[in-house]
Amino acid sequence: MPACDICDAPPGPDAKRFTADRLRAAVDTGYRPAAVIAHYRSLAGRLGLDLGDDHWYGEWVAQVRQDRTDWLLCQPCWTGLKGHLERPDTGQFAGAPPVSPPRRRWFGRWRRQR
Repeated sequence: MPACDICDAPPGPDAKRFTADRLRAAVDTGYRPAAVIAHYRSLAGRLGLDLGDDHWYGEWVAQVRQDRTDWLLCQPCWTGLKGHLERPDTGQFAGAPPVSPPRRRWFGRWRRQR
């Protein structure tokens, strides 16, 4: 059975698909859904792990940056994503760790990827 790729809830009839590029763009501008932390906390609790929110946001950001497949989002999650994408400012989400841009090694030097 399909599930929302952010909160793991059943997607329902109002679910929408978003490309991996679109989700990466949102993450690179500070998108950090609270549902991700809630999901990771529940999994960590079952495994007996006690790691901070910064760790889980970092794990999720790494997953989003590596993923190349479409994301299926339930109505509450895609509403939050769409609200973030339509914001005039792409500032940092309150409470989220700072976003560090991916870096690439180029002829012996590190440079920021654009």
